[in-house]
Amino acid sequence: MILTSTENGNCIPVSDTLQILYMPPPIVNAGPNQSVCANNATTVLSGIIQNTNVYFWETNGSGYFSPDANSSTVIYYPSMSDTANEYVNISLNAANGCAFISDTMTLSFTPGPIVYAGQDQSICATETQVALTGFVSAGSATGNWSSSGTGYFYPSADYLNTNYIPSPTDTSAGSVTINLTSTNNGSCLSETDQLIITFEFPPVVQLNGDNIICSGENAILNAQIMGGSGNG
Repeated sequence: MILTSTENGNCIPVSDTLQILYMPPPIVNAGPNQSVCANNATTVLSGIIQNTNVYFWETNGSGYFSPDANSSTVIYYPSMSDTANEYVNISLNAANGCAFISDTMTLSFTPGPIVYAGQDQSICATETQVALTGFVSAGSATGNWSSSGTGYFYPSADYLNTNYIPSPTDTSAGSVTINLTSTNNGSCLSETDQLIITFEFPPVVQLNGDNIICSGENAILNAQIMGGSGNG
């Protein structure tokens, strides 16, 4: 703007200039809503900020931002409370001398897989197979069995309901650990549950030596019972 004097008489008009700068308000965009798996919930957030260099992220949850809340691109680490609540709102705030502007996105948490291999089992060492009934929730509800021993699964380790065929090494060791791990997890991390199969050995009965006695005499029998008790 220019202001010029008037009615100057014999004087020369003089002028002065005033410059007005118009400051646009900040522009912020926290990004689209996102949905992540609760057991793999660390999320990269990339915001858009214009017309200011003063901005910060905040959350209504109890997670934290890395490297800090004052970067345009941050990693959000949700807390257990965040994932238990199934969602959290995250805002990107910006300010300049003109205005304070905020934009909010929602981070939703879908459940991770739940895996149950079944209860521990105790069987006789002479049994040739052990029935397994597993459970996997979420995703495609599929799983894979594995063993700490050298037996195998029949008809397949990829069936939730299958059988474990223990090896002689398994039974002689006295126990084996069976793991069920979720598969086809999508964006989730796999989960594992385990059970222990314990092998019990049957009692051994041994009569020591043959006896030859005369008619009318009483026979004395020497017997050993290992792993149990008995009578005769």
